Amino acid sequence: MEAAESSASWRAFLRSPRHCAESLFRQVAEKRELQPLDLFGFLFDGVLDAAAVTTLKAHTRLLQKLYKATPDKKKTQSFLLKQIEALVGRVPELEKKVPTLLKLLYDADILDDEDVLFKWHEKESKKKLGRKVREAAAPFITWLKEADDESEEESD
Repeated sequence: MEAAESSASWRAFLRSPRHCAESLFRQVAEKRELQPLDLFGFLFDGVLDAAAVTTLKAHTRLLQKLYKATPDKKKTQSFLLKQIEALVGRVPELEKKVPTLLKLLYDADILDDEDVLFKWHEKESKKKLGRKVREAAAPFITWLKEADDESEEESD
Protein backbone atom coordinates (compact mmCIF):
# COMPACT_ATOMS: atom_id res chain seq x y z
CA MET A 1 0.00 0.00 0.00
CA GLU A 2 2.84 2.40 0.85
CA ALA A 3 4.47 1.94 -2.57
CA ALA A 4 1.21 2.79 -4.33
CA GLU A 5 0.73 5.86 -2.15
CA SER A 6 4.34 6.92 -2.72
CA SER A 7 4.00 6.52 -6.49
CA ALA A 8 0.74 8.47 -6.45
CA SER A 9 2.45 11.22 -4.44
CA TRP A 10 5.23 11.47 -7.01
CA ARG A 11 2.71 11.64 -9.86
CA ALA A 12 0.86 14.45 -8.09
CA PHE A 13 4.12 16.22 -7.40
CA LEU A 14 5.27 15.98 -11.01
CA ARG A 15 2.01 17.53 -12.08
CA SER A 16 2.80 20.52 -9.87
CA PRO A 17 4.66 23.56 -11.24
CA ARG A 18 7.64 22.48 -13.32
CA HIS A 19 10.31 24.42 -11.48
CA CYS A 20 9.44 22.64 -8.22
CA ALA A 21 9.62 19.20 -9.81
CA GLU A 22 12.91 19.95 -11.54
CA SER A 23 14.42 21.34 -8.37
CA LEU A 24 13.42 18.33 -6.28
CA PHE A 25 14.55 15.93 -8.99
CA ARG A 26 17.97 17.59 -9.05
CA GLN A 27 18.25 17.50 -5.25
CA VAL A 28 17.33 13.81 -5.04
CA ALA A 29 19.68 12.91 -7.90
CA GLU A 30 22.59 14.73 -6.28
CA LYS A 31 21.90 13.36 -2.80
CA ARG A 32 21.58 9.77 -4.02
CA GLU A 33 24.25 10.12 -6.73
CA LEU A 34 21.79 8.94 -9.38
CA GLN A 35 22.68 8.88 -13.04
CA PRO A 36 20.34 10.07 -15.82
CA LEU A 37 19.33 6.50 -16.76
CA ASP A 38 18.37 5.88 -13.13
CA LEU A 39 16.14 8.94 -13.24
CA PHE A 40 14.60 7.99 -16.59
CA GLY A 41 13.93 4.54 -15.15
CA PHE A 42 12.33 6.04 -12.06
CA LEU A 43 10.11 8.28 -14.17
CA PHE A 44 8.93 5.54 -16.52
CA ASP A 45 8.69 2.78 -13.93
CA GLY A 46 7.48 4.57 -10.84
CA VAL A 47 5.77 7.76 -11.92
CA LEU A 48 4.15 7.51 -15.33
CA ASP A 49 0.62 6.20 -15.52
CA ALA A 50 -2.32 6.48 -17.91
CA ALA A 51 -1.65 10.23 -18.07
CA ALA A 52 1.89 9.63 -19.37
CA VAL A 53 1.49 11.85 -22.42
CA THR A 54 0.34 14.80 -20.31
CA THR A 55 3.07 14.26 -17.71
CA LEU A 56 5.83 13.96 -20.32
CA LYS A 57 4.60 17.07 -22.14
CA ALA A 58 4.61 19.01 -18.89
CA HIS A 59 8.19 17.96 -18.15
CA THR A 60 9.79 18.05 -21.58
CA ARG A 61 12.48 20.45 -20.40
CA LEU A 62 13.45 18.14 -17.54
CA LEU A 63 13.60 15.17 -19.92
CA GLN A 64 15.80 17.16 -22.31
CA LYS A 65 18.18 18.06 -19.49
CA LEU A 66 18.40 14.43 -18.40
CA TYR A 67 19.03 13.34 -21.98
CA LYS A 68 21.77 15.93 -22.51
CA ALA A 69 23.47 14.63 -19.35
CA THR A 70 23.69 11.06 -20.65
CA PRO A 71 27.09 9.98 -21.96
CA ASP A 72 25.80 7.42 -24.49
CA LYS A 73 22.85 8.75 -26.49
CA LYS A 74 22.16 5.54 -28.43
CA LYS A 75 22.15 3.48 -25.23
CA THR A 76 19.80 6.00 -23.63
CA GLN A 77 17.41 5.87 -26.58
CA SER A 78 17.38 2.06 -26.55
CA PHE A 79 16.75 2.18 -22.81
CA LEU A 80 13.82 4.58 -23.28
CA LEU A 81 12.26 2.34 -25.94
CA LYS A 82 12.43 -0.58 -23.49
CA GLN A 83 10.90 1.67 -20.83
CA ILE A 84 8.01 2.49 -23.16
CA GLU A 85 7.44 -1.25 -23.68
CA ALA A 86 7.42 -1.83 -19.93
CA LEU A 87 5.09 1.15 -19.39
CA VAL A 88 2.60 -0.26 -21.89
CA GLY A 89 2.87 -3.60 -20.08
CA ARG A 90 1.86 -1.91 -16.83
CA VAL A 91 -0.70 0.44 -18.38
CA PRO A 92 -2.25 -1.41 -21.34
CA GLU A 93 -4.46 1.52 -22.35
CA LEU A 94 -1.28 3.35 -23.39
CA GLU A 95 -0.78 0.92 -26.28
CA LYS A 96 -2.87 3.14 -28.55
CA LYS A 97 -0.78 6.16 -27.46
CA VAL A 98 2.60 4.64 -28.38
CA PRO A 99 2.90 6.75 -31.57
CA THR A 100 2.12 9.88 -29.54
CA LEU A 101 4.71 8.99 -26.88
CA LEU A 102 7.35 8.33 -29.53
CA LYS A 103 6.56 11.55 -31.41
CA LEU A 104 6.66 13.56 -28.21
CA LEU A 105 10.13 12.24 -27.38
CA TYR A 106 11.23 12.64 -31.00
CA ASP A 107 10.05 16.26 -31.17
CA ALA A 108 11.89 16.94 -27.90
CA ASP A 109 15.12 15.66 -29.52
CA ILE A 110 15.33 12.79 -27.06
CA LEU A 111 14.57 9.94 -29.46
CA ASP A 112 16.57 11.71 -32.14
CA ASP A 113 18.53 8.90 -33.80
CA GLU A 114 16.32 7.51 -36.54
CA ASP A 115 18.56 4.47 -36.98
CA VAL A 116 17.99 3.48 -33.35
CA LEU A 117 14.23 3.80 -33.85
CA PHE A 118 14.24 1.86 -37.14
CA LYS A 119 16.42 -0.95 -35.73
CA TRP A 120 14.26 -1.22 -32.62
CA HIS A 121 11.11 -1.41 -34.73
CA GLU A 122 12.54 -3.99 -37.13
CA LYS A 123 14.00 -6.16 -34.37
CA GLU A 124 11.93 -9.25 -33.73
CA SER A 125 10.77 -9.33 -30.14
CA LYS A 126 10.41 -12.70 -28.48
CA LYS A 127 7.87 -11.24 -26.07
CA LYS A 128 4.26 -10.64 -26.97
CA LEU A 129 4.39 -7.20 -25.34
CA GLY A 130 7.39 -6.17 -27.43
CA ARG A 131 5.60 -7.23 -30.61
CA LYS A 132 2.44 -5.34 -29.58
CA VAL A 133 4.35 -2.14 -28.83
CA ARG A 134 6.28 -2.32 -32.11
CA GLU A 135 3.03 -2.91 -33.96
CA ALA A 136 1.47 0.07 -32.19
CA ALA A 137 4.52 2.17 -33.15
CA ALA A 138 4.07 1.43 -36.86
CA PRO A 139 2.24 4.69 -37.75
CA PHE A 140 5.03 6.76 -36.19
CA ILE A 141 7.78 4.71 -37.86
CA THR A 142 6.00 4.98 -41.23
CA TRP A 143 5.70 8.75 -40.81
CA LEU A 144 9.38 8.97 -39.86
CA LYS A 145 10.50 6.91 -42.86
CA GLU A 146 8.38 8.98 -45.23
CA ALA A 147 9.76 12.21 -43.78
CA ASP A 148 13.29 10.77 -44.09
CA ASP A 149 12.66 9.80 -47.73
CA GLU A 150 11.29 13.27 -48.51
CA SER A 151 14.30 15.00 -47.00
CA GLU A 152 16.64 12.77 -49.01
CA GLU A 153 14.75 13.62 -52.22
CA GLU A 154 14.99 17.33 -51.46
CA SER A 155 18.74 17.13 -50.89
CA ASP A 156 19.28 15.40 -54.27
